Amino acid sequence: MTKKELAINLLNMFFIITTLITIVMGVMGLIWERDRLLTYEVMFSPVIIGFISVLPSIVMYSKKELTLRQIVIRKVLHLFLLEIELIAFSKIMGIWNEVIGLPFVISILIVAVLVQVFLWLVGVQRANTITNELKAFQKEYRRNN
Repeated sequence: MTKKELAINLLNMFFIITTLITIVMGVMGLIWERDRLLTYEVMFSPVIIGFISVLPSIVMYSKKELTLRQIVIRKVLHLFLLEIELIAFSKIMGIWNEVIGLPFVISILIVAVLVQVFLWLVGVQRANTITNELKAFQKEYRRNN
C-alpha cells in the first residue's frame, strides 16, 4: 500500500466513521439523555471523534502485501487500540458514566465493523469498475486487431 492509497483509505474511513458516529450519538442521546439540550460545540464531537478513530488505522499500513494472518492480527490490534483510545477520550471529556459505558463500548464495536463493511463494499465497487473497464478494453482491442 502506498502512502497515497493509505491517505485515501483514511479519508474514506474518516467520513464513514463521522457519519456513523453522528447516527450513534443521536440514537444514544434519544435513549439515555432525551431531555438534554445541546450547544453548537457538540456539533464538532463527531468530527473530533472521527479524527481520533482514524489514528489507530495506521497499524494497517505496510509497504508489503500482508498475509491473511497479519491482516487479522492487525485488525484485532486496531479494534483494541480504538476501544482504549475512545474510552480514554470519553473519560477525559467527562462523558463516560456507568450507565452508558457498556452501550458505548458495544457501539464502538458496531461502528468499527460497519466501517469495515462499507470500506469492503467500496473496494468491491472499485474492483467491479476496473474489471468492466478491462473487459471493454479487451473487447475493443479484439475488434481492432
